[in-house]
Amino acid sequence: MPSPVIPSKEELVQSIEGLMGNPLSMISDMSAKDQNTLAVSAIQALVSQQLTYKKDVFVRNELGITERVPKTEAMRAFEQESAIYALCSHYGVTMDAGHMLALSKELDKSDTNQFKGILDAVHHTTMSTIKGIDGQYKELLNEKSLMKPQEKTSIMDKLTQNKASILQNDQNNPTQTKSKEMGLS
Repeated sequence: MPSPVIPSKEELVQSIEGLMGNPLSMISDMSAKDQNTLAVSAIQALVSQQLTYKKDVFVRNELGITERVPKTEAMRAFEQESAIYALCSHYGVTMDAGHMLALSKELDKSDTNQFKGILDAVHHTTMSTIKGIDGQYKELLNEKSLMKPQEKTSIMDKLTQNKASILQNDQNNPTQTKSKEMGLS
């Protein structure tokens, strides 16, 4: 399986903007440090948008039945920060893990099923976001390739290249069409 192509920070932000449906900022003339900060901010905004309506976590009880449990504020903060950290790590954006680790200490780890549920939620959010960003990045690459000048040779270029054959009237094949003489077919 080929390794994934990691977009530049500028392309990452453009992909996130496309996924969110609104522009965040242009970063082409920013320093690398500023681009990293903007990339972190873009990822934070995207994750925040995606988690807006996810108020519950799904947890398996002792009988193996999945239950819906409302997220506490600590669970929401940990899920958001963990997803942001995972996305930054995946796309090569530098981010400090200290805040995420501090949030993990605030979680109630006495209920291991609940903790597993929040980790599953982080995984799901991260993977669906990566899929969305990668899809948007592919679209961005397709748009860029369509905007590049085409490699096809224009009619004028073909005429110039075939000038000698046009000037020489081929007596051996008098029925040859003009378009073939010009090298256009």
